[in-house]
Amino acid sequence: MTVTLTKLYEILSLKIGKQEVETLTTYIEEKISVDFADSKNNIVAEIKLEIEKSRTETERALRSQLWVIIALFLPLYVTITFALINLLKHP
Repeated sequence: MTVTLTKLYEILSLKIGKQEVETLTTYIEEKISVDFADSKNNIVAEIKLEIEKSRTETERALRSQLWVIIALFLPLYVTITFALINLLKHP
């Protein structure tokens, strides 16, 4: 059964009085608002943590790929450089 805050107010005001019901419904509204804000902040914090973790993993993967590229092309670069030096010395 779904009860809206307005319906709750109407039902309870007949039994416990308008002032008490206003206090109760105000408390409920504030509690829901605070709980929602807390939940939203927790979700945002979790998302930020996951993004940071993903960014760190991506950076680590890119660094390792860069080292692989350097390791593959450095010997080729050195070989070409020495070949060009030898060609320039002995035409």
